Amino acid sequence: DHQRQHQYSIENRLDASRQLLTSTLSTINASTAHIIILTSDVNTNHHRNFDYNNSLSSTIVTITNNLNEFSKEINAYINLIDDKTNLIDQSRRLCITFNDLLICIKTLIESNYDSATRQNVLLTASRLGEINQDLIRCITNDFDCSINYQDKLLSLSKSVANTTALYVLKAKDIATNVQEQQVVNEIISTATQCALATS
Repeated sequence: DHQRQHQYSIENRLDASRQLLTSTLSTINASTAHIIILTSDVNTNHHRNFDYNNSLSSTIVTITNNLNEFSKEINAYINLIDDKTNLIDQSRRLCITFNDLLICIKTLIESNYDSATRQNVLLTASRLGEINQDLIRCITNDFDCSINYQDKLLSLSKSVANTTALYVLKAKDIATNVQEQQVVNEIISTATQCALATS
């Protein structure tokens, strides 16, 4: 009876974890789509507009916050399961690709929204979306497996810490192109908190 209770408790925790992970990934996906819209040709006339800059900054902050939540929760989730679903590698790829997207956005702003650079943003955002969908499939499909996940977990933690440390630098660069100081401070602060939380 005690064993059944314990198993039930683990299943409940897994369900809660799965819901949180898919929720954060869905938000990241929606925000990535928003970045594609914001950097598209349709918005060419608005690229120096305060509302546009504010919206782009807020979207970056949303992804950073949700990636931070995801990184913390995936550690707990992997501890609860026998994992051979490449969750670790996919999570690392998610972090690295978001970092690539930040670099592309920075380059896009610096190039005055040149079309070739915009294409790089689109391709990187699409790649982020694909990795995101793969992760959602892995988490919801609930594969059963056995690997030495402690080593991989440590490796992921280091990767997330290294990547999020770069967010601070990227956020500062992107923030310099935003006209409102409060928004600038928010981007830098959020990226810093994300780096600290995952170090």
